[in-house]
Amino acid sequence: VLLHDVQRASQSALDVSPAHLAEFEWYSGSAVVNAWRLGCVQGGSHQLELYELDADTRRVLRAVFTAPGLQLLHVKVRILPESEDQRDFDGELHVENNVSAWNSQDLVLLDPFAMWRQDQDQPERNRYRRIIERLIARGQESPLLMLFWTWGRAFPIANGDLDGTNTPVANGYQELRDLLHQANRHFVRVTWRWGLQFAMWVLVPESHLKPLCDALQRHCRITCFRGGCEDRLGNPNIKVVVD
Repeated sequence: VLLHDVQRASQSALDVSPAHLAEFEWYSGSAVVNAWRLGCVQGGSHQLELYELDADTRRVLRAVFTAPGLQLLHVKVRILPESEDQRDFDGELHVENNVSAWNSQDLVLLDPFAMWRQDQDQPERNRYRRIIERLIARGQESPLLMLFWTWGRAFPIANGDLDGTNTPVANGYQELRDLLHQANRHFVRVTWRWGLQFAMWVLVPESHLKPLCDALQRHCRITCFRGGCEDRLGNPNIKVVVD
């Protein structure tokens, strides 16, 4: 419900919503969604940094944020590098190099998709370990982290990673989870299956874990009640726990 509302509101601001077109053709990506949510918050000062690998993608993104409907948002948007050099920009490397200097007022959203078991993705998994090690070193003052996981339709593999019965992959799901637990860091884990298997970790200070988990559970119950998001057995398709 929340995502639906943000999609409609941001698309209306961009003049590309179904109200303006004969049929639905657009989807607000994470850059616009996050900017919209931050920009609609009254009070405070927010800055959103966006990292895109390809220069052409950055060009399109900069053009989107010149739209008049997005100029009213109460958020400063930076698309790095601000002095465009037309080269690839490695956002994950930027996070790795800078995360130790950030604090609990910062939120890092990492969305690597499927890199969790393939041999060719081992260097990227190693990088994620280094990022998490640097978060751990910052203790309760570390930046907040949202880490998105997907296994596609590999449901048995997903189940084995989530319940810890798979043979671990170096710096894959289970090893990164164990790394946090060994440092006595826990997170809110949201799992859902909507055609594909997904999970998200939300790492926050310990004092925020239970209140955040409770709030997400309430919201998911309301969403499922309104939208009927249950599996074939009638069980909720979204689960929220402290892990």
